[in-house]
Amino acid sequence: MSKEELHAKLEKIKKKNAQLSDQISQMKVKLAQSGLENEEEPLAKKKKKTQKGEKEQNDQIFRKRKIALRFSYDGTKYNGLQRSPVPAGKTTIEDVIFDAMLRTKVVDDIGTADYIAGGRTDKGVHAVNNVISLFVNSRLSEDEINENVTVGERNFVAIINRQLPDDIWITSWAQISSDFSARFNCKSRHYNYIFDSSGLDVELMKEAASYLIGEHDFRNFSQAQLERQNTVRVCFAADIKQVPNMSSMCVFSIKASGFLYHQIRLTMAILALVGNKLEKSTIVKELLDVEKYPRRPSYKYANPDGLVLIDCEYENVEWIDGEDQSRFLASKIENKMYNMKIGLSVHELIKKTLDIGKDTDEPHRKITGIAAKKGCHKPVLDYHPSPNANDLLLKSQNKTKN
Repeated sequence: MSKEELHAKLEKIKKKNAQLSDQISQMKVKLAQSGLENEEEPLAKKKKKTQKGEKEQNDQIFRKRKIALRFSYDGTKYNGLQRSPVPAGKTTIEDVIFDAMLRTKVVDDIGTADYIAGGRTDKGVHAVNNVISLFVNSRLSEDEINENVTVGERNFVAIINRQLPDDIWITSWAQISSDFSARFNCKSRHYNYIFDSSGLDVELMKEAASYLIGEHDFRNFSQAQLERQNTVRVCFAADIKQVPNMSSMCVFSIKASGFLYHQIRLTMAILALVGNKLEKSTIVKELLDVEKYPRRPSYKYANPDGLVLIDCEYENVEWIDGEDQSRFLASKIENKMYNMKIGLSVHELIKKTLDIGKDTDEPHRKITGIAAKKGCHKPVLDYHPSPNANDLLLKSQNKTKN
């Protein structure tokens, strides 16, 4: 089976499962609301009373228009962004957002809404300006929609936000063309990885990060996928800076034309080992040499908690903020920050009261999770090589032949 036939078969399977996936998304959220799912999962609580602005759902005949929604989230309690057509037992960001849109009649059916996300984030990863494009129900006329009118349109931001929990926020929307794709029209994506630099040589890490800039084959900084045979990307910027007003906290900032699966977390693992002086900064150059190293050494990727999708960049997209949403969103975010400060103070009090000594782990471990004893580091280039994308393709073709 050729590469093109594999892609066609994959798309056919995705479309076939779309309707089932809608039902699963709603069922998972309902289970969470009923308390049958893990109590730690965030809930999008149902509103018994009709919300302001929702009466229009029953009074008007809606027409379809394609829009982009920009949204942010704290991904700590979610099983990643993307919903799955197969029940995973855990709620995702899309499960909650889609449930809110279905209940407010922003959409009638997710499976036919032609939705796609600008950036797919894993379990525990966060976002500030992620984007979804999809067809929604508009209250404007066909002529107004064709003329890209936005005045008098439904307040999509406020309507959806009223149904969302405190860790997911819709921030703005934009009118887009019917062929616009949040994924394929994205010109660049920008990620930050926030970490505690205590015990790490940040200057060495900055030197290593600088080697990432430019057009490279990043296969050795990613987990291979069958559907991603092209592993060349352009990195526009990569640097490490201190977080303002937080002495030991730093952020690895990277902006590129696109990213491969687990690319930033695998990159951060390498940078942390460099900062711990367990690898030289030139390890980045070595891994970018795919002629010498055609397969990625199977080193572990960094933990997800510090990773944040900062922005998805598009051309000629004008974002519209939701009316009166600034104060509403500020309240939700500040409440979360207050609770986190209380939690931090409680843990500091516990540590002080119990007179607990300092952590003796290698500084990189909080980032990489690698539990090797001091003095027992295994060089990255000595790890067993993992299959690359071409290996996966050949394996798939051999299965088809057999």
